[in-house]
Amino acid sequence: LVEGACNQLATPHLPSGQGQVGVSVTVRHMAPTPIGKKVRAEAELVGIDRRKLSFKVKIYDDVEQVGEAEHDRFVIDLDKYMAKLKAKVEGVR
Repeated sequence: LVEGACNQLATPHLPSGQGQVGVSVTVRHMAPTPIGKKVRAEAELVGIDRRKLSFKVKIYDDVEQVGEAEHDRFVIDLDKYMAKLKAKVEGVR
């Protein structure tokens, strides 16, 4: 949920041919939410350091805030990333 909210926030602002990957998530649970209830995440971009994007995220259910998170993502070149994945699948180092 946290990564998805941050990805959704950043994607429209990236140039063509670039994407992003999550590299760290720190989550603090603050209250329980019963199974089956909906939760939502509100992400805020709080820092940019070259290719690193830093976010703060608040997580809510229908009643209250149930969590918060810090999340970092890196902007990547999609062609290079896909080439590395392909090489890994094919067993090439």
